[in-house]
Amino acid sequence: MNSLVADKGSYVVLLDDLSDYLTTGGVATAGTNMFIGGFLDQPDEQVSMLESGGFPPIETMSAGPSTHVAEMPTVQVLVRGGRNERQGPRTLANSVFHALSGLRNQTINGLKYHYIQCQPPAIVDIDANNRTVFSINCTITRNRSTG
Repeated sequence: MNSLVADKGSYVVLLDDLSDYLTTGGVATAGTNMFIGGFLDQPDEQVSMLESGGFPPIETMSAGPSTHVAEMPTVQVLVRGGRNERQGPRTLANSVFHALSGLRNQTINGLKYHYIQCQPPAIVDIDANNRTVFSINCTITRNRSTG
């Protein structure tokens, strides 16, 4: 498992799905340079995914209680580079952005993802070891999960 988070709730399943998608696409490798729940001390260059809340679910209209038919979670993807490096992490962040942003009607691990919208990468930090960190924030519309 490539996760720093023990809980296997809905959002962690979401992060695992995105990790699998990025690994399959050759953007990063789960458990090697891509992790869920935060950065590890090493390697310097890595991708991390965090749940970041979301929006209320999409519901059906009915005379009785409504039914949630789709979820709209949000995810923050962080990309950290090596020491004193700026272009490498920017290139990796752009690869993550282009792999996820605009993704439509894709089934990942059995769950339908209708649409992913992402903000372009932005520098959010230069850490104490002079490693640049970029952030990509994504909003996802997907079928209701059972996790």
